[in-house]
Amino acid sequence: MMSMTQEIDQNVIHDEFIRLIKAHDYSYMYSEDNDVWAKAKASMNSIGSMLGVLVGVCRIDPKELLDECLGMYTNEGDYHNLVRSEIKRFFKPYEFEDLGPEYDSAGFTEEDRIVDGQYRVICEHSFVDVNNDGLEQCRFCNEQNKN
Repeated sequence: MMSMTQEIDQNVIHDEFIRLIKAHDYSYMYSEDNDVWAKAKASMNSIGSMLGVLVGVCRIDPKELLDECLGMYTNEGDYHNLVRSEIKRFFKPYEFEDLGPEYDSAGFTEEDRIVDGQYRVICEHSFVDVNNDGLEQCRFCNEQNKN
């Protein structure tokens, strides 16, 4: 076991962190197998611990480390979007100026979908008005529903 006085080799920790980021099963939440979930949870705990050491002890800039991790997954597509979203979650405790919104599979943010704790229906027409009750409604859909 390493004592507090021993020097930490941040390159070794950094390389192991990157290896864990690459090896993590980002699609675990789609599995019905408890072993897959348990393995992913253990991996997430390891990633979180190493990230804490890199930022807290080694004083690596979390924003630069996030950019490095996201840079490994630059292709467009559902899987890379999922990976980037999950990687951003690891870095949430380290509050940056702006990580950008997280998008769901339909391309909407939570802010787009939830208003006052209620799910909001997103209309494809974008002719939205606020009705007498203060609720958003599409002029086109309302007119169609009246007929």
